[in-house]
Amino acid sequence: MASALSSTEHVAAACERLIDIAGARGRLPTPVADLVAAAELHEGEDDIFTEAALTRAPRELQEKIRSLGLLRKVRAAIDRRERVVYVNPEIQIIGRRNFNTLHEVSHDIFDWQRDLAYADDDRTLAWRTRIRFEREANQGAAELLFQIHLFRQIAADYRIGMATIVDLAQMFGSSTQAALRRYVETHDHPMAAVVCERTPVSLVPLVLRRKEAMGSPGWLERFESPGRWPAEMNAQPFEFIEAIDRFGREQPPLAGEFTWPDPNNEPVRLRYEITSNSYKLLTLVWLPRREFLKTKTRLG
Repeated sequence: MASALSSTEHVAAACERLIDIAGARGRLPTPVADLVAAAELHEGEDDIFTEAALTRAPRELQEKIRSLGLLRKVRAAIDRRERVVYVNPEIQIIGRRNFNTLHEVSHDIFDWQRDLAYADDDRTLAWRTRIRFEREANQGAAELLFQIHLFRQIAADYRIGMATIVDLAQMFGSSTQAALRRYVETHDHPMAAVVCERTPVSLVPLVLRRKEAMGSPGWLERFESPGRWPAEMNAQPFEFIEAIDRFGREQPPLAGEFTWPDPNNEPVRLRYEITSNSYKLLTLVWLPRREFLKTKTRLG
């Protein structure tokens, strides 16, 4: 079994091996079907997510799925005995299906995860889950989908901004939210990402519920970790939240600047861009820099 201290390295090494076996390195968008096949798995029929079909599934898979409660909550599952990966047909966004598929593949290729079956819902698929095997499977899905270092290498040639993240998501076959996460976590420049629910907690004052937040290594050297920001974020002091009032009147991403204190309480001027997908508000915040030599990108 992988030790806690070496888990990240074990995950990356296992993903490197599968990418090589699949011949997927450098192929874009990432060939998810080839990675599934290289793991000697195949994708199962959608009807496993109906109650009638579930009764015909192997006992181990039935137990895993039923342990999560309502069947419709299950987003993805794997049956290691039958070598089948299932993704809920209600998930229509291809980037989300790709990530969920590779999350289940990761459960299988990590030989220290010996369960015959796994089933995952929104809780276990959440990036910040504290369940070790689920955290490893999330890392594995990202390593496979973004091909270890390739995403970072390509992103370095692009100008910072939400349009770049959308371009990279399309390039690799991920969701915009997954690309935003990977972009911030692997970028050298000081930047942060915040993902909030689209529906405000309140309008006066304007408050959004935060789902996740993260900072790049450069951000964490200069500012407080966004993970410490409150679960319910008020437009004061988080001024960028006020930009959501402009949705419907302006074409996303909505851009602007605001001031944020460093650890010495000195004000620093930052840039932000906000866009949305069908279910979340996605915000990128960064320290401005000169980028006239960087590749230009645009939405649309």
